[in-house]
Amino acid sequence: MSTQEDTTGKEKNKLQAKASGDLNRVTDYVEEREVDTTKVADSMRAMLGNASTVKKATADKELLNVKIQQSDIQLIVDELDLDPKDAEKALRKARGDVVKALCELVR
Repeated sequence: MSTQEDTTGKEKNKLQAKASGDLNRVTDYVEEREVDTTKVADSMRAMLGNASTVKKATADKELLNVKIQQSDIQLIVDELDLDPKDAEKALRKARGDVVKALCELVR
């Protein structure tokens, strides 16, 4: 073997060692961690719970905007012997339609 072949072989080995070291440095930064499934499940429940709370609050606001008449509430109270608050709630859910509210309450 000549000296020139030795030199290129050594240079080749140096380049391979450098490339291998570079590859190791890049892959060393990746840290494998286990996912805590209980934390994930708790987070999902919290997010879904918040969404349903917001949805319910929005629905409640919409029901408050429904125009109802006091005479309709009194009619439901008299006919079905209900608490006025329950009659009002049923009437709001029926969007102010007395007949629909009565039908829903009778079911």
